[in-house]
Amino acid sequence: MSLDIPERGHELILSEIVSMLNSKSDVGLSESEASARLVKYGANEIQTKKPSIWRLYFAPLFDTLIVIYLIITGIMVLFALIAALGFIEDVGFLGKTVFWLVIISFNIIMAIYQQYRAQKQLAALQQLTSPKSKVVRNGNVIEISSQDLVPGDLIELELGNKIPADCRVITSSNLTVNEASLTGESIPVAKVEDGSHRIDIDASIAQHFNMLYLGTFVQTGTAKAIIVRTGNFTEIGKIATAMSEMHTFDIPLRNRVNKLGKLLGITMIVFLLVIFSNTTINRLSTGDNYTLDTFSQDMVISIINAMAVMPINIPLMTTLVLITGVLHMAQKKVIIKELSSVETLGRISVLCSDKTGTITTSKMTSKLVWDTETFYTIYPDSNTHVSLSPIPESEIIHTLEDQDYNYEDIRDIEKGSSLELLLTTAILNNEANLVRKKEEHYNEEYFEIIGNPTDGALLLLGSSHGLQEEYLRKRYQKLKSYPFDSQVKRMSGLFKDVEDNDLMVFCKGATEVLLPRCDFIGNEENRKPLDQTEKDSIQEKVDFYANEDYRVISLAYKSIEGQTSTSVELEDRESIETNLTFIGFTIIYDPPRPGVKEAVAQLDKAGIFPIMITGDSPATAATIARQVGILDPHETVAEGKMASVLKDEDFFKVAVFARVSPADKEIIVRSYQAKGGIVAMTGDGVNDALAITKSDAGIAMGTTGTEVAKEASDIIIADDSYISIVNGVYEGRNLYERIRIMIFFYIAVNLAEAIFYFVTSLDDSYEVLNNFQRTYIFTIVHGLPIFAVIYGKFDEEIMSLKPRDNDDLIPSRMLIGLLVYSIILGLSILAVFFMYYQSPDLVNSFNQDGIARNIQFQPSSETLDFEEKFLAEDLAHAKARTMLLSVIYLSECTLILSIRRINIGIFDSIRNHTDRFMLVMAFGPIVLHLVLMYITPIQVGMLDLGLTVELIRLSFLDIGVVFIFALLPIFFLELFKWFNRRAGNQF
Repeated sequence: MSLDIPERGHELILSEIVSMLNSKSDVGLSESEASARLVKYGANEIQTKKPSIWRLYFAPLFDTLIVIYLIITGIMVLFALIAALGFIEDVGFLGKTVFWLVIISFNIIMAIYQQYRAQKQLAALQQLTSPKSKVVRNGNVIEISSQDLVPGDLIELELGNKIPADCRVITSSNLTVNEASLTGESIPVAKVEDGSHRIDIDASIAQHFNMLYLGTFVQTGTAKAIIVRTGNFTEIGKIATAMSEMHTFDIPLRNRVNKLGKLLGITMIVFLLVIFSNTTINRLSTGDNYTLDTFSQDMVISIINAMAVMPINIPLMTTLVLITGVLHMAQKKVIIKELSSVETLGRISVLCSDKTGTITTSKMTSKLVWDTETFYTIYPDSNTHVSLSPIPESEIIHTLEDQDYNYEDIRDIEKGSSLELLLTTAILNNEANLVRKKEEHYNEEYFEIIGNPTDGALLLLGSSHGLQEEYLRKRYQKLKSYPFDSQVKRMSGLFKDVEDNDLMVFCKGATEVLLPRCDFIGNEENRKPLDQTEKDSIQEKVDFYANEDYRVISLAYKSIEGQTSTSVELEDRESIETNLTFIGFTIIYDPPRPGVKEAVAQLDKAGIFPIMITGDSPATAATIARQVGILDPHETVAEGKMASVLKDEDFFKVAVFARVSPADKEIIVRSYQAKGGIVAMTGDGVNDALAITKSDAGIAMGTTGTEVAKEASDIIIADDSYISIVNGVYEGRNLYERIRIMIFFYIAVNLAEAIFYFVTSLDDSYEVLNNFQRTYIFTIVHGLPIFAVIYGKFDEEIMSLKPRDNDDLIPSRMLIGLLVYSIILGLSILAVFFMYYQSPDLVNSFNQDGIARNIQFQPSSETLDFEEKFLAEDLAHAKARTMLLSVIYLSECTLILSIRRINIGIFDSIRNHTDRFMLVMAFGPIVLHLVLMYITPIQVGMLDLGLTVELIRLSFLDIGVVFIFALLPIFFLELFKWFNRRAGNQF
């Protein structure tokens, strides 16, 4: 069987579609033919290949730092096993191995959890399929499961039906389809009544008026259509297939840590080879017996010294920073699904946002009303939903800056006025309904519009300004309806006024259709003839708004006296809808969400380029974009199909992309990523899912968002507020800054200490520190001060900094500052150690008090066991160790104060950006160090427990020397920061 499925179907005439599908537009397929096609094309459901367990869960685990730790830990475990079997002496490295394994395990568990969400994305897509459909088989209408539909099937659709596949319209009546979930267009799309004609091949999906797509639903009317594509061949199926291929992807933070890890890993390997080679050469040159025991001892010591350059705290502390940020952002209505997206959100330079439901409310609303005398503004309620209470009074909104119109707020409606008549017409000549509902999240009541959104907006306009729908419907009894039709572009109703015993015709429609049918203007008490000059003036007003792409609905009425209802009902529609009185018009639009304009201003201040992406027309998009500040005078609007052909100089001036398809959104995101930008994409519909997944930070709306968008996203905005997105950027920037400062701190202090360990390891005749003193550095001064960064106050001025984009975690200027500090600190601790180690005369009587009397020194024997090698040789060696530790403690604690606000001076940071917690974390280790140094019983008690602290008492002169050597690297770092500030640079 030969059957060619059209790529889309809108670009062909209907007869070509039917011919290609080997179907008949009147009787459909036979059961046998349908069964054969079901076998060939498969069920009408979205099916995708799931990624392997390895790719989904384990491949993302192996960050460079983790791999290095795993390799080194494996080597240490190997030595531990050999020692356990009795082949070598246990040299006490098992505890270090266990510690590394705990940190590695924690990071692996977090990574697996982050990947778990990927399996739920496609399940949400499956829910879009309609469970049952009416299909024509052998000329008979039957109802079958939508999964059994095949290309070539004829289906019948009516109000409320979900579209079960991608179809071509054959015939329809008053058919409008809600395609917001697919195209992003807020207004239901009117489809053609005769589907025989083609549409230009380059037209966007929003302009495919002869096509119906899976995942959308019938808003009004009926239709008969032929199925063109099913399952994975549908537009949504293509999205599902693409999403299934993007379940795992590189995460920017992971890439940066990996890049950093590779550099540190190379440095560590060089250190290890040099240290071990030097130790081995020294042993062989002195004639020492080289045994398995000595090899294992030398290897373990070399590994420990070389690993000094590897900041094992980085993975754990990074995870801690991110988790802290996730919990804090949840309180701000920003729900983080992917930990790494916290810092990504803080680095964004481009925010691509869907218009409908994100920038706008996705609720059609009246903006202005003109009752032939006065313009009235309609002020939207701050609630996401339409409020039950009357719209509050507000400042006048001038939307016609170049027109000399007067605007007023709607207040008390005068009885019998044109405004009352206009609102009465809006309520009665209406096919929508308002259903009272309650929003659980906000615990507020609201009206939900059932039916045509434009009718709903008009119904709400009248109902929310004091007119009682129930009273009006009792007073005006409907006798006959003249429904809306796409050809006549108007709808009317014949009513009997039971109070005045008159007949009334209420009519609404397009101005260009309704105005020629009007001979009067005003109301019953103030009605006057409507001449052509005044008609032209009214049309000019309407055209102004229409050119801004607002939807303008005009209203008119006619009072019929002296005729019975029976005789009037017998008249044709043309007679009923003539000799009307024009009573005004109202402007309908999808309004911006409250606070969006202010939020956009914040993004501009932060250097983030906001882009509106929508399925609406360019004029509609431009109007909203100008209102909220997204479209500036020097920026442009373009249709989505132009995204792939615009030159760079034109592309990057576009602030609004209209008539956008899902493929266009991907092109837009990729183009900015190729430029080096970090792109966030917000949205709520199926049409946003691919771009959300492809972006660096995918953001879905929590209230109005589809499940597909939510599952595809990294971040969910619980209240759908643009303000919450800005809060998320603020939080993300602070968290990213904390990660950078944390990494700066750990690399700086580890590199400085690694320089010291590397130089001193070249002579293996002594140990500079014992095992506990190494742990004392790692657990206290490497552990506590950093909490001043992780949990301290946020930087209130961070939104004034330029976006980080794809900058390295430690960019060049920051790296230079880091090297300045590390090298000078490394040289300082080398100088202070050797100065005191080689000068026994610098030991004074004050140093000999306290713990100095209890210190056990190395025995004079030439042969020392592993533990004896770590004892101090004499009091000068012990003092050198104490001076070394004191310089490290003072300098590294002070470093936190210097880099916590790295773009300002240390004194400004302490004076304006400190709190009690930060001071405790920064100075706590120093206080602890002094307590251990001067309160001897504490050290004696620790010594009894086998913990050899060996902090001897330092005199005032010694403390002065410590201050000089400890603050020297801080001085040069601050000097470097000052030169950068003077040059106008930021770290």
